[in-house]
Formats: sequence, C-alpha cells, structure tokens
Amino acid sequence: MSDLASLVVGADATALADPAVVPPAWWAGVVGTPHPSGELAAALASPDARSVEGVVVRSMTRVGPAELAAMPRLRALATLSSGVDHLDLDALGARGVSVSTGLGGNAPAVAGWVDWALRRCASVSGPQRFTGMRVVVVGVGAVGSAVAAHLRAAGAEVLAVDPPRQARDPAFVGMSLAAALATRPEALTLHVPLVRQGPWPTLGLLDAEAIDALRGAIVLQASRGGVLNEPAALKARSTGWLQALALDVYCDEPRPNPALLAVADLATPHIAGHTVEGKLRVAGRALVPFFRALGHDSGPSEADVEAQCAAAAAALGWARPGELGDAALDAAAAALRRREAFRSLRSAHRRLDPTPAIG
Repeated sequence: MSDLASLVVGADATALADPAVVPPAWWAGVVGTPHPSGELAAALASPDARSVEGVVVRSMTRVGPAELAAMPRLRALATLSSGVDHLDLDALGARGVSVSTGLGGNAPAVAGWVDWALRRCASVSGPQRFTGMRVVVVGVGAVGSAVAAHLRAAGAEVLAVDPPRQARDPAFVGMSLAAALATRPEALTLHVPLVRQGPWPTLGLLDAEAIDALRGAIVLQASRGGVLNEPAALKARSTGWLQALALDVYCDEPRPNPALLAVADLATPHIAGHTVEGKLRVAGRALVPFFRALGHDSGPSEADVEAQCAAAAAALGWARPGELGDAALDAAAAALRRREAFRSLRSAHRRLDPTPAIG
C-alpha cells in the first residue's frame, strides 16, 4: 500500500474548497496542486504535471490525449459527476487508467428536480398529484429508476424506454421510444448519458420527428446537453406545439442559447443533482475506488460516505421536506432567466432537500 501523503494528485479546486462536495477528512494529506474548475489543461503546463498519479475532475473539465500526454504517471481518474462525455474513455483505457464516477449518487436529487418541474409545468399538487398522467422516462439506470419510482408513487403511469438495458436485462420491462410516443404521453423526461456512437447513440435522440409526436406534452431535460435537439424544441415551444419545456442541461454550457432560455417555462443551471446529500454521495462514490486504485486504504470508505451524508441530513433538519428544495430551485430558475452567470449560479446553489415528500 502507498502512503496517502506520498500521492501526487491534481484536483478540481472548487470541489476541494467546498466541504459540501468533498469533506476535508476525505482529502487530508494528499500532495498536489489543485486546478481551477474546467482548467486542467492550463495546470498541466507545469513540469509538476509529469509527477501526477491521479486526477480528480468535474464535468466542465475535458480529459483526452493531450492531457494524458502531459501526465505520463497517471494511474487513476475520478470524475465528481455521473456523466462521462467530458472524458475520452478510449484514450484512458488504452493507457490503463482507472476511471471512477459518481454514477447514481445524485439519483434522489434528480427525482426531486423532476417532481418540482412537472408540478410547476402541470400546475398540480397533493400526494397523488400525477394520477392519470402518462409519463415516458427515457433512460432507466440509477437516476431514471429513481425518477420512475418517484413518479409512480405520486400516481403517474410510467412508460420505460431503455433499449441497452432491455438488451442486457431479460427481467426489464420496457418499450421503444417510438412505441412510447405513439401512446400520446402527457410528459417525457430524459435520463440518458450522451453517447455519440455505437448501437444506441443518444446524441439528438429527442429529435424533430420525436418532438412532433409530443404535441401538447411537457418535455423535461435533465440528462446531458445534446440529447435534446434544441432548435426543434425551441420551435415547438415557441409555436405552442409543446405544452411546456423544462431544462437543466444545454448544448452550449456554460452559455446556453438565450432564445432557448426565453421560451423555456423553467430553466436551471445544471443543478438537478445538486443537493447537499447528492454532492457528497457523488464525490464519495467516485473517490472511494479512486484512492483504492492508487494503492492505499487511507481514503474514505463506503461507510464513511454514508455516515457523512446522514450527518449532513441531520444537521440540516429536514423537518418540512420539499419546501426548501422548491424555494432554491425557483430562485435558481428566476436568476438564470435574468441572465445571471451560469457558473456562479451553479456553484452557489444549495438545495437542502434531496427528495420531496409524497404524503
């Protein structure tokens, strides 16, 4: 085993500076120079980069062949996000670099965002607020499964669309996107990764043809920018073809299309998964295997992560679930509509409640 203090690690400075993302105890003793969020390439210009054994990034930071060439000793990478489209997985795999993510850690938080957005767009409330509403959930992994369960508990009829999962899991009950759209759903919510190639690409998955089949529906986008055809969505909402449009991710982050923001009924700055608990659990899920891959056992354990999440929840005293989360999301949506800085809004957002109450 390597001593934790001997490791040389490059990490996102904004993550390390925020105890709501990475508790100091999880990082104590690590040697290295943090890089500003999204600016790993500039940090790699230093000769010290050749000593880096591990690197921690978030979704604003790209890692590909150029970055790898500057880090010849790199053995492990952790991304404090669920998505990996900012990473060149082929290049990382060819180098034998271990990659760990926070996949699924923010699932309850995203389910809460979907609940908030759908309630706001459909103007409904109460325990069984979505009774009789047919909702298509596209992508039923960790996040989509949490969203689907939450919607069903609130009375919705959920149609699951996930061809990759259907192919690998005989027990999964799903349908094709075309079949789901043919049922004339009242709402559709996206929860897939951004995949550009392969048998099931998701780039432009909800295209103009699919949007044409959603007349009068509510569309919610909290997956990855590029999954939704934004020009088609903009046109459909501008003409009233769609009943409502709620967005949390965009093709051109951190500078989304102003025209798209203007027609969206709700728009938030990529914060659907940003609750105190969600951030902690995403970071923990990424960092536990990251430090193990670097050959030591001094980093956080799964038990440490869960204990920290429980402590954060207790300290916040969530006596009235849902209300605190709603207020923070409403404020973020209003601020983005005023064209306040996307990154500043995202980093400052603190949603206290990860899941609204059903009852």
